[in-house]
Amino acid sequence: MILYYEFNREGKRPLRIPMTEAAFLKAKEEPDRWFISFGDCVLEVTKSEYVKYYKEKEHTRHLRRTAAKYELECVPLDSLEEQFTYDRNVFSVHAELSVEDEVIQRDLKTALHKLLCDALEKLDEQDLKLVVEIHFKQKSQNHLSEELGISQQGVSKRYRAVLRKLRKLMGDID
Repeated sequence: MILYYEFNREGKRPLRIPMTEAAFLKAKEEPDRWFISFGDCVLEVTKSEYVKYYKEKEHTRHLRRTAAKYELECVPLDSLEEQFTYDRNVFSVHAELSVEDEVIQRDLKTALHKLLCDALEKLDEQDLKLVVEIHFKQKSQNHLSEELGISQQGVSKRYRAVLRKLRKLMGDID
């Protein structure tokens, strides 16, 4: 048996009142009425609630596809609370991200970090020094050209070659 509920348009409590299936089918044809199904229940909602619900539903489907694509494990949120304590200092998060997004981003960053570390270990000493000087010590190519005694174009050319090598070692990640 499916239960149908509509807004109490008179503004009295309860906010949603039961309706018959026939009334639901008639109301469903009206352009400005919005309904969401929850198992054995159909609930009339506002347009903004309807849009929000389906955006979140599509977002969840997108997260599952992304997790499958990158071979990440989807874990129920209940078990996540047991596995770790949420700490804003641990995650670099944006206010609009859900916990699921944060976990996926963390797992992706961890996987990419491991790939990068493995690739950096395979570089020769000169190439590694160039990456460290530019990315970690944030030195400009002009400054490095003075230190190394070569032209800025020479530094730029070596740097591009090192980046190509890193991409190849990491498996051409986009």
